[in-house]
Amino acid sequence: MNDLNDPQRMNIRGDDGGGGSRWSYALVVPMLCLAIFRSIWTRETEQEKSRLREEFERRTRDTRSELDLRYRSLVTESGSSLARLELKHEKLKQRLSGYREAFAAQSQLLASERRQLNSQREELQGERRALESVRRVGPLHDAVLAQEELALAGARASLRALESALEERQAVYCSLLVPRKRRHVLERDMLRRARSEVALGRMAVHDGLLDIFANDGHCAHVTNEDNRRNGKLMWVYVRHWHTLLELHKYQQVQQRLHTEDPLEPPSA
Repeated sequence: MNDLNDPQRMNIRGDDGGGGSRWSYALVVPMLCLAIFRSIWTRETEQEKSRLREEFERRTRDTRSELDLRYRSLVTESGSSLARLELKHEKLKQRLSGYREAFAAQSQLLASERRQLNSQREELQGERRALESVRRVGPLHDAVLAQEELALAGARASLRALESALEERQAVYCSLLVPRKRRHVLERDMLRRARSEVALGRMAVHDGLLDIFANDGHCAHVTNEDNRRNGKLMWVYVRHWHTLLELHKYQQVQQRLHTEDPLEPPSA
């Protein structure tokens, strides 16, 4: 009878009929396959480990580089904004000399002056946007900036009071009813204040007032009821003084950011 568990051509028998070597050839192929599989698996595992190690090192380098870049950007952004303010300040000073000549022939140059003032307004808006970008530098910068803003509160109040006095002075200058004596009183008070206050003296406000009193004769239409439409050179100076205050503030911030204790309140 045929052995069902050992069909013909499927049974494994030794060449010499020996019982001890019957299964020897049957184990060779699985062991070879196992060895080949283990070799391939080990090589792929080492390749995967090497790839993961390289990926980890690359991400570590990228993270370190990004953190270093952010740190340097935080420290240098304030300096860059300060340099832009100084450049715009120099441009504004150069334009002041051109305005003195333009007001000598203001009856012929009103249209041109209007375009120039519009251009200046756009530039000031650009400066304001630049100042806003500086405020995003970081918490430390914001804290120092707040302290410097508080230190300049008195100077800003004096400058706003001076702006109101200039507006009133120009309205008196353009009025046909108010006596000239009132204008002289206002001018004398403004000059005395510019000499007595340190913040105004630092910005050379006294010399600017003399230039305004001598050269700004612009008046709006006789039916105008808005006093801020009177005067031209005076508003250029007012913007110039406000810019000087901002410039001084950021110079102080830049200086304090390089000290050991930048959060210490500024000295009076």
